[in-house]
Amino acid sequence: MRVTGVFLGLDWKGGDFPWLARTAHDAVVEGWFFWAGLAAFGSSRLWSPRSLSERYASAAFFFLIVFTFGKKAGEALPSGVAWAESGMLFLWVAPLALAVLCRALPERAGWELPQEGAARLGFWVLMLCGGWAGAARIASGPVPAWIGTAGIASALLLVLAAVAWLTSLIPLLRSGGWGRIRYAKGGGFLLVAAIAFPVWLFLVWLTAFRSIGSHLHLTLFDAALDDLAVLALGAMALLGFFARASHWHRIAFWFCAGGLLFLIGGEAIGGVLQALAFTNPNVPFAAVGSLLAPFLWMRWIGWGLFEIGVVAYGLGCFGRGGDE
Repeated sequence: MRVTGVFLGLDWKGGDFPWLARTAHDAVVEGWFFWAGLAAFGSSRLWSPRSLSERYASAAFFFLIVFTFGKKAGEALPSGVAWAESGMLFLWVAPLALAVLCRALPERAGWELPQEGAARLGFWVLMLCGGWAGAARIASGPVPAWIGTAGIASALLLVLAAVAWLTSLIPLLRSGGWGRIRYAKGGGFLLVAAIAFPVWLFLVWLTAFRSIGSHLHLTLFDAALDDLAVLALGAMALLGFFARASHWHRIAFWFCAGGLLFLIGGEAIGGVLQALAFTNPNVPFAAVGSLLAPFLWMRWIGWGLFEIGVVAYGLGCFGRGGDE
């Protein structure tokens, strides 16, 4: 709002914003919202994107506007915040990463990804079920029962998006694309992100079952799922897309990959053991902390390795003498 007022030359000195600034701000936001939504979900040849990558990118921009400027229902409640933050993983982080992968993988492999059929099905499953899937985490929380049930059903359906992605990805990798991508610039980052997406959705599908999710909820396993989405999928896809043919970037990949192995592996194993300890009446609550100690150390080591990799990546971008 303040930026809009500055561009309009309005002298805002505190208090309520002028009517003109509020109206212009709302018009700009609604215009972005309209065009991004039309580009992502439009069916007309005039407005629809030409590629799946553009469609995913438009959807990511559309939902970014929704989450940034929209008013989230129940945002004052912890359950509402958890639902919204989980929804951002499915409707912003994942589409943005998939837009990058749909653009970068064919460029590195020299083989086009399918744009119709299963690929288009995966897009619509993610868009229609992603927002509701976040409600699966609060299925046993202070929300109406139908919200939790809808969240669980949507999380279960998301496995179709994983299957659709694998249906498009496996032919590309089997046609010799694995070797070409692996040795291309940023190829390692991209392959990790491409594999992380179906693994993440499969684990989301697994924890959607009440008999499993009720035990793993509020453990380190939840953190493992979030780090799979944000770091293994989102961050690695972007790092791979902007990578150069640099020794520093090859070093950065191994540090980042090793960091993710320690980080996500420690969280996943620790979360499972934490759930088993909580359900065992013979294990005192105070003993759970000592049980998790080695896995928390794995988590810290993983973060350290990943941050070292990010520093090495920066040296590859701005340093000299590292290009091959």
